[in-house]
Amino acid sequence: ATANNPFDLPYTYSAGASWQHKDNLLVAADIKHERWAECGLPAMSTNNNDLIYTTQKGGYQNRTKVAIGAQFTPNAVHSKYINRIQYRIGASFSTPYLKINGQDGPKEYCISAGAGLPISNSINKRSIVNVNLQWLRRAASATNMITENYIMINVGMTFNEMWFMKFKIK
Repeated sequence: ATANNPFDLPYTYSAGASWQHKDNLLVAADIKHERWAECGLPAMSTNNNDLIYTTQKGGYQNRTKVAIGAQFTPNAVHSKYINRIQYRIGASFSTPYLKINGQDGPKEYCISAGAGLPISNSINKRSIVNVNLQWLRRAASATNMITENYIMINVGMTFNEMWFMKFKIK
């Protein structure tokens, strides 16, 4: 049996705002709403011993996520390395999109802190190693569901150097 378009993706609406004070403080907030309730799940049934796949709705609910964060850089063009480090903190909350046995799935709470460490000691180089510590909690709304706690360490690199730029020669 073949399933024709058994999965749907939700429409997503989001908005964000940020505020920067001088060159050293940035505060940002985002909100995202995903329309999961309108999406279908594949369902299997039999008809005269033939398997039939259909799409049914009701397995999901709409999800909303709110996030806020801040970044502080003491002085991005200072000669001392420690003054060019970007210090970051953030938090988020999201409602569940899953329904499990007719009950709401787990809500997510997240708190994170990290730093953007410049790779070189030169003030005109902008490549950064990003290090982040994150605590995520998925708390179930029903008493018989599992609550999960995660602690994650993320390390990433951002390359913003001149050697990635294309130059025109006339």
